[in-house]
Amino acid sequence: MATTMSSSFCDWPSPPKEAPSAAWPRYMKNAETRDHLSGKKLSPAVLKLELEKLRVVWRQVQHTRQRDAVYEFLEAVYDVVSRFNRAGDGRKLLRKLHRFDHRLKRIQEPYAAVIHYATAYTVDNRTRSKWSRLMRFADQTKKRTDLLEDFIRRNGGINECAALYARRLG
Repeated sequence: MATTMSSSFCDWPSPPKEAPSAAWPRYMKNAETRDHLSGKKLSPAVLKLELEKLRVVWRQVQHTRQRDAVYEFLEAVYDVVSRFNRAGDGRKLLRKLHRFDHRLKRIQEPYAAVIHYATAYTVDNRTRSKWSRLMRFADQTKKRTDLLEDFIRRNGGINECAALYARRLG
């Protein structure tokens, strides 16, 4: 069965009011290719644009009453961090996040740090840890062609994926 992207995830968010007008259109053009990080160094400008996009997605998720809206945010976070991990820049990502915000220095895992920063520190530690374990489990076992939401549902949901990571790989 072919996996297709959900229409809500394919429609990238509109630029936030605080976004720099010169950078956002270029970012949107690159985001449409869905491969704009490949072969590029982890510059502060690229990272800031990625984090800005995640914050926009988080705000949209918070404003909707849909039960499954969090999957869009998790998919976006997973996409950003896993691309940096595949390029071998996972630890560099973490160091740059620590430079952006000193409150992240106590977090030593890239997925958790990005979640904490993108949610503007509104997600509690337990939920952040669960989402981070879920994404590490997906990073280890998911096929690159699968959507994260489909992977999560196939493996029993967010809680079950986090528990599987703790039992098998953690």
